[in-house]
This record gives sequence, structure tokens and C-alpha cells, in this order.
Amino acid sequence: PWEKVAEYCRKDKVVAASKEILSDYFQNKAELNGGISKLVHAAEARDVAVGVISGLGDEASELLMNKLQLSSTGAKLLVVKDLEKGYPRADSWLKAAKQISRAPRNCIVVTSCQTACKSALNAGMRCIVVTDEYTSHQDFSGADLVLDNWEEMSAKDILDALMPDA
Repeated sequence: PWEKVAEYCRKDKVVAASKEILSDYFQNKAELNGGISKLVHAAEARDVAVGVISGLGDEASELLMNKLQLSSTGAKLLVVKDLEKGYPRADSWLKAAKQISRAPRNCIVVTSCQTACKSALNAGMRCIVVTDEYTSHQDFSGADLVLDNWEEMSAKDILDALMPDA
């Protein structure tokens, strides 16, 4: 019996099963958060470039971008390959800024987790945090805005507060 358990738990089988589950989710069930959608469209209306960072790999990231209709907004995707040193790191944000042709100080990162917030701040970017049930207890000191939910502030008000000239 243990041989069957060991066979079932082989890394390649677990990875393949995980990819299949994610692919199904991305193609059939994933939905863009309404607040993020409004912010992306408000940014687009102001001719503000939008970049997306993903650690999911090329195929899964493309599936998700297409399902969430972010590709059609002109959002640029950066897939981070080296996840062993942590994700996302400041250099990931800097690559994303370069990809959308913006100086880091002119970039706003939207996240829900402390790690992404701190690495964005370390890259010299501004940061909006919208906490969730898993991250509401984390330390987001340094963030420009910390919201408990997307209803707390409109996309227009967020952009007006952080990008008054845009």
C-alpha cells in the first residue's frame, strides 16, 4: 500500500494534477474582482499603463489574462520565472515598470499581501492594499492606501488621490 501512496505523491504527478486543476479554474470559473476591473478601466480611460505580474507560469498566466479579459485592456503581463528567492521581489516590480515604460515612482501596485507591498515599496513604487480574510492582520506600513474592501473608495478617487496629474 505504501508504494501506491509514494507513486501517487510523486512530484511530477502532483504538478501535473495541479496544472490541470488551475487550468480548469482559469478557463471556467475565474472572475476578475469588480474593484480591480473598475480600477483597470479607470486607468485605461486616463491613458495610464497597466502591468500584471504573475508567478503562475506562461500558460496559466495567459489563460488567466484572457479569461479575465485583461489582455483586451492593453495590460502588459510579466511572468516571473525564478520563484525560489521569493515572489514578488523588488526586481520583479522594476522589470514590470520597464515593460510598461514607466519610472518606478510613477507606478502604483495593487495587492492584498504584505510581501508584495513591501517589495513594491522597496522598488520605489506606490502601493494600494486591499486586504482580504487572509491578510487583514498583516503590517502594511508604508502603503499609500490600505482598504478593507473595494467599496471603501471608488476607482476614480483612488486614481485622483495617487495620480492627481493623470
